[in-house]
Order: sequence, then C-alpha cells, then structure tokens
Amino acid sequence: MNSDCFTWHADQDDVYDGAQCGATILTQPPSAFNKNQPYGFTMKGGSLTLQTAPVGEDTGTSWAPEASIGSKAVTFNIESGTFVYNCAGGSLSIGNDLGLVPNVNFRVTGNCSLNALGILGQKSLIFETPCTQIDIHDSGNVSMSGEFVGGGFNVNIGDTGTMRINADRLGQTASKYMLVSGAPVTGHTLLMTTLGRAFPTPDPAISFSHTTMVCKSSSRTRLETTSMSLEVSNIYAGENATVEIACDTMTVDNSSFFTLSQGSATATIIFPQTPNPEGWKLPFNPEECPKGMFNFITKEGLNIGSFRFSADSAFASSYYYQKMQNADLIAIDGEVWANSPINGWTVTYVFNNSHLVISLRKSRDSAE
Repeated sequence: MNSDCFTWHADQDDVYDGAQCGATILTQPPSAFNKNQPYGFTMKGGSLTLQTAPVGEDTGTSWAPEASIGSKAVTFNIESGTFVYNCAGGSLSIGNDLGLVPNVNFRVTGNCSLNALGILGQKSLIFETPCTQIDIHDSGNVSMSGEFVGGGFNVNIGDTGTMRINADRLGQTASKYMLVSGAPVTGHTLLMTTLGRAFPTPDPAISFSHTTMVCKSSSRTRLETTSMSLEVSNIYAGENATVEIACDTMTVDNSSFFTLSQGSATATIIFPQTPNPEGWKLPFNPEECPKGMFNFITKEGLNIGSFRFSADSAFASSYYYQKMQNADLIAIDGEVWANSPINGWTVTYVFNNSHLVISLRKSRDSAE
C-alpha cells in the first residue's frame, strides 16, 4: 500500500528512508500489510505508521502467513526511526506454525511499536519452538500492546535495548527471553504489565508455560499484574540483574523455579500488605509450590544475591520466612536447605526496608 513516497508490498523487499519520506501514515485494510517469505522490510529513520481500517472479514494482518519450506525468514530491520503497526480493531499474526523456524526475524536498533486487538506469536507445530526471533540492540525498543498478547517469542536484548508488553491478558508459551543488557537510561529492560481490566475468563492475567527468562548483566525486569501462573517455566537472575514481580496472586506448578546464580542479583516479589496478622498471606500457597522453588546456585561463582519479599514489619517478615522454610521452598544448588550447610553455605534472612531478604552466608564450619 502506498503514499507518494513509499509503497508497502507483501511480495517484495521494502525499504523506508526517513530522509526522503519523513513521517508517513498508510491507511488500508489489515491484509494489505501482509508480508510473505522470503521478503522483508528495512526502516531507516523517519516515522512510518501502518494504520489499519478493518472492513468486513478483513480484520487481520499476517507476517509469513504461509509455510515456505527452504525460504529465508521474513526480516524486519528497524535500523533507526519509528515503525508503528496499529490495528485497534483487528489482529496481528506473526510467523507460520507449519514452517521451519524462525520464519520471522526482528532486528531492532530503532523503535518498533505493534498495537492490535490481539497479537499472536505462532509456535512451530513440528519443533514446539517460537516462529519469531526478536533481537534488540543499541538503544532499540520493541513494544507490544493489545487486549491479548500471546504465543511464543525468542527474545535477545543487549546493550541498552528495551522491550514493553502491555495487555489485558499476556500469555507466553515456549518463549525464551535472554537479557544481557546494561541498565537502560530510564525504566526497565523488560516490562510486562496487564491493564487491570476485567477479562471474561478466570485465566491468570500473565501466564508462562514452558517459558524461560534469563536476566544477566545489569538488566532490569519487571512483571506487574493482578494474577500470574507459571507452568514448567523458570526465571533466572545473575550478575547484577534485578527482577521484580508485582502481583496479588501466583500459582506455580511443580516444574517451575526461581534461580539466583553468580553475582549480586536480586529477585523481588511484591504483594499487598496488611498490619493485621490475620491477613498475612504470601501471594502463593507454600504448600502447593515445588520444593526448592527459590534456588541459590553457588557452583558458578560467588553468590551474594537475594530473594526479597514484601513485608511491612519484622514480625510479618519472620512469619513469611517460616512459612516458606517449613514448606521446603528454599534450596542451595538444587538441594532443599534444612538448616544444615550445603556446599559450605547456609541461608540467612533479615527484615530490611519493608522487605524480607533471604540470602546466603558462609557456614561457620566451612573453610575460609
């Protein structure tokens, strides 16, 4: 679809040069902005907005809509400038679940904003892996928003890149997030939030299934929602990374874990507090969580990291700690800690600045 300066093609490589076109808005039905394999799009400065106008049954855009075995992936190179896809009344489907993966690549050093009623990252039916690869570097930013953002994505964030996902419901299946970035100038390296509006199902607002999140370097991650579930999913933090999870309720199956490895990383779980002891309640039921859910790794180097939990008093802090300890939720190198040293380390806790802080210290009988 075209303006005087630029034309969008489904079956052709497109290059948008902001030096020539400046700011451009293309308005067409959603399918007019399809992009098929093996073609791609390159953005060089300026501002390009694909503004859809759903008509009749034409309510969706697909990138790599048909399986094309042997063809190279659809590639979006957002080198600079701002690329916006806006489909408030329709859907965006990324990738093809019958093709080899990945079949859609994003390489972002500029700004890429995807907004739709629903955004779905397809997952390969053959390999059970995401069809979409997203690489964000320099100070690049990718944002996604909609009533539902789901499916699978492989995401690598480096340098001071950032990613934002904001939806009524956010579901990740077979996704992998690798954050090896420095701290962004402001905000978070990865921010996932739900809007808080009621959704007509009892499902958690954020759900992870067979999903892994690895946070390293000085990256900052925040997940903010009312309810969250983890199924066969793992969240790792190491080096100087910080992870925050703010939620009212959380369910964790027997194959999901939080892990702190070498460095001074922190993983903080934030939840509502009350001064009344009768209302003291962790966001998860310790008796229904996997043993060793909070795991310290010491075999990869010195671990001075900490797990942190909201607590409005020293008494509440001690109560929460005992609940988790009695349910065998704390582990060292995958072994449940039972008040005896493991590999020369033991667990300690303190109340500090409105948080219960759980960390490691050298056991007294270990070698210096």
